[in-house]
Amino acid sequence: MKTWVFFLLVYVPAKNISAMRWLFVLSLSLLLIHDLSGQDIKSMKESRKEISQKKREARQAELDKEYQLTEKILDSRKFVLEAQHLNNNRGTQITVSSVLNFISIDSLHIVIQIGSVERAGYNGAGGITEEGRVTNWRLAKDVKRKTFNLFMTVQTNHGPYDINMMVGCSGNADASLTGMKAGRLTFTGAVVAREDSFIFKGQSH
Repeated sequence: MKTWVFFLLVYVPAKNISAMRWLFVLSLSLLLIHDLSGQDIKSMKESRKEISQKKREARQAELDKEYQLTEKILDSRKFVLEAQHLNNNRGTQITVSSVLNFISIDSLHIVIQIGSVERAGYNGAGGITEEGRVTNWRLAKDVKRKTFNLFMTVQTNHGPYDINMMVGCSGNADASLTGMKAGRLTFTGAVVAREDSFIFKGQSH
């Protein structure tokens, strides 16, 4: 704005200014305008780069914070995978209640449950509930990709199960459950600390 005001001021010369002097003043004004415009464009480009850099830094800081929180939850061995979906090995997926469908870990104790609000089921919660003990625990951390891979072997009253759990930075997780029989059941949901979880456990047999 100041540049254009300056140009307009010099554009209206006094009557006693010679033609030669007027041309010189006009040329000088155009040069100043061109120079200032170039500086403005350069400043705008630098501002965009700075804004983009700040956004990247803020996003990276957010990811680091989420990763550290998820790491703390997994290391505590006191968490629940609350499932929103169940998938079988045929690719069939159903939406479920996270209150009734979960894998709960409390140190070496584990509860695996599937349930439904539409029926009573074997456990009184519309499905089945398995309780057991974790006999093998391997947690691998990928700091670069900010992901976790947790492998567990558990022993229940109905036999052993293997659980392979892939956990993302923010706690989103897929846990594949395999047992003595052929087949696979996958719990898809989110990992949360036990104190932040709201689940209903049915009767185990």
